[in-house]
Amino acid sequence: AKIQTMHDKTSNGFRYNDQIYALYGSINYKSQKFDFNIGLRAENAEMELVGNFDKSTLSILPYARFFYKLSVRQNLQFSYRRSVNRPSVYYLNPYTYIDNPYSVRKGNPLLEPEFRNRFYLEHSIQFRGNYISSRLFYDNKTNSINNLTILNDSSAFETQVQNLGTISQYGVQFSGSLTFGLLTFNPSVRLYNQSTFGNNLAKQYEVKNRNGLVFEFDFSSVLSFRHNFALSAIFQYNTARNNIQDNAFSDALYFISLDKTFKKNLKVGIVTALPFTKTFDYQGSEIEAKNFSSRYTGNLKLPVVPVMFRVSYQFNIGKNR
Repeated sequence: AKIQTMHDKTSNGFRYNDQIYALYGSINYKSQKFDFNIGLRAENAEMELVGNFDKSTLSILPYARFFYKLSVRQNLQFSYRRSVNRPSVYYLNPYTYIDNPYSVRKGNPLLEPEFRNRFYLEHSIQFRGNYISSRLFYDNKTNSINNLTILNDSSAFETQVQNLGTISQYGVQFSGSLTFGLLTFNPSVRLYNQSTFGNNLAKQYEVKNRNGLVFEFDFSSVLSFRHNFALSAIFQYNTARNNIQDNAFSDALYFISLDKTFKKNLKVGIVTALPFTKTFDYQGSEIEAKNFSSRYTGNLKLPVVPVMFRVSYQFNIGKNR
């Protein structure tokens, strides 16, 4: 059970209550060659916006996972899950935010939850301490919560979060953990097609259905030296992704760090993020509508070589069993 009340101290007109009651059950079976889990979650949500609406919805959320051992080193797995994502208080609050004289943002207390169905079929193999997996996947998100931007009567850009339609993805993913002497390398690559299908509200504002390829790549690596020194790196990059109306994008992000461990408990390190980059676009969006176009970027201005220091200490007590 989950019960929450939300209100805005600066506005007496917004008070939102919801009560979620869920019942969950699962069946599990395991043998030498295969095992499976199937489950079902029934979720009843009672939502109330004081002075506006009071409604109740029932969600049925199944999941299933089947695992088959092809050989000592190879496995095959199939998974399906349906989940629900409920809008946060920041989306539900109808308060108007004025970013500048030409753009405003509004919440939407009438938002409905979005639902996601995820399927994947994965093959994995282990050899000499290494691990590689390949996956075919399909994701489908309905009642998708997205921003809708229009030109209002004052010729200002007005953005409000709405349920705008369906976003689907299908593609391949490769990931693994590979060891080469003192180097451990953990890559992940995803290539998929993403399609958007606007609902009646999106069509009312002439938002067109779109289709495009998305490439995502990230890795982490650790190079271990003598005397408990370690040099590590993290890298993340993806091409622009279509939302219902806009394209979302960001720059590549990477960190490099050198750490020293003392007596297996104390770790001291120095980290640099995006050296020699100077500026970093951490988020951005583009809109090409019938009567306007918009481009937004949020960026950080950085020193030539940003440096951070970190210290961590880990300990445990008791007996390992």
